Amino acid sequence: YPLRRQRQMCIRDRNYSCSVSDNPEISIVIDRSYGVSVLHGLTKLTDALEAKNISWEKVGTVEDAKGEKIIIAGLSDNNGLASQVLKTRGHIVPEVAEALTILKTKWKKKSVWVISGFDDRGLMYALLDVAERIGWSTNTKSPMAEVEEITEQPAVPERAISIYTMN
Repeated sequence: YPLRRQRQMCIRDRNYSCSVSDNPEISIVIDRSYGVSVLHGLTKLTDALEAKNISWEKVGTVEDAKGEKIIIAGLSDNNGLASQVLKTRGHIVPEVAEALTILKTKWKKKSVWVISGFDDRGLMYALLDVAERIGWSTNTKSPMAEVEEITEQPAVPERAISIYTMN
């Protein structure tokens, strides 16, 4: 439990950099501003990494990243790192609630995955998608092998509709 508690504190504290290993395989860089739904997505992402015995760290900048692979998570419409990388690549995320994008790029010969959403829920869904695909991976050397580049938005404005009828 102490390690799990340390990990939860690491994810929750926006200003706190931490590592679960001295030699992390994946570095996670997160925009400083995020809500509870993003916290849920980040928790599922780190759970998926740990389930595959993949060491990770959370850092404040790409320059601080020690991992061979980097995940940059953030909103697409602010001035955070994720937004800046998307703009530099000319990648547009639809400006609708729950829209998301997952984009692969490079930085100083390191593999970088930009996980972004138009809003907190979009970012959460993108993080959950990546976490699920890490779980699918059978290649321990390449945990991101099943992760695909996508940009999508909801087809309908409501997630679910329930109709109850009485006889």
